Amino acid sequence: MPENKAELNITNVAISEYRSGIPLQGWESVTSALNTYSKGGSRSSRATRNDLEKNVAEMGGGLGLGLLFLSQGPRSAFVEDMLQEAKAGVDSRGRWERHYDYDGQGVFHKTTVEVQKLAEVNNGYLLGLNAAYVGKAVEDGLAETLGVEQGLQWKSVKVELAPDGKQFVIDYDAVAEKLQPVLAELERPRGRAKLIGSDIVRHILDTHSYAHYHEALPLGVKDGVEVTFQQGEVGDRYDMETDRDKKHSLWVVEGFGTLRGPLDHDWEDKSKLLPPSFGVSIHRFSKERYDRLPAVDPKMKANMNDLADRVATAFKA
Repeated sequence: MPENKAELNITNVAISEYRSGIPLQGWESVTSALNTYSKGGSRSSRATRNDLEKNVAEMGGGLGLGLLFLSQGPRSAFVEDMLQEAKAGVDSRGRWERHYDYDGQGVFHKTTVEVQKLAEVNNGYLLGLNAAYVGKAVEDGLAETLGVEQGLQWKSVKVELAPDGKQFVIDYDAVAEKLQPVLAELERPRGRAKLIGSDIVRHILDTHSYAHYHEALPLGVKDGVEVTFQQGEVGDRYDMETDRDKKHSLWVVEGFGTLRGPLDHDWEDKSKLLPPSFGVSIHRFSKERYDRLPAVDPKMKANMNDLADRVATAFKA
């Protein structure tokens, strides 16, 4: 049998990450952050950030939470009403979110504001901002102004492969073999002693019946961090224009652990075919399906970074 690297024919391995949510210590810090944003506050001076970091370490246990001083001058009445509503929601449900359309004043015009309770942190909160046309850039800018590092939502390792003509061919036995050193340190899902290619193929076929997207396959958990697998850029399983009843699959299973099918098209240039890929995602583990709070603890973020590096290294070897 050829070596795994030859079977996979890997052309590129890349790590990416996504940060979101501004972690804050105490409700007064949430108040200060939103008032700072409402006034278009400038970036904090280095001296202010040094003082901030010192107080965070003392009061937040080194978790990197923002402890902010109240902005001087009158507070925004609009923000005060927002905070009152938000506090009631967070106290009762642990989370509050509101989208302001034309009723949003100033910088809150067409902006979504979200505040969540960080249950694992004493008096900790997570502030999120998203504005029309510029998206999360407003949150990124506020985090920079406050000198606070955003939470680490996920790390992702994308593995690109060489196409076979106009088709993808992915040997998932080779994928599983590459992942074994990392999987050996994870608490594996119940009933799955060892990952093999047919497990991945079966999951892909069972969880999405018509396109190339499917639910992520849980691979295991380590120290509160979950690792999952997901197929990436490959063509659709069925031609929905000519086969709406899904009778003729464009994907073919070869052997037990290899999948073959058409390549995906570039959305911006339909004449261009994209190289096939798959990905491994690393994120904070939660038993709640839609709970995807980011990691704010330095140890957890370090764990995520380490796992991503090790996965990438495994596919580069």
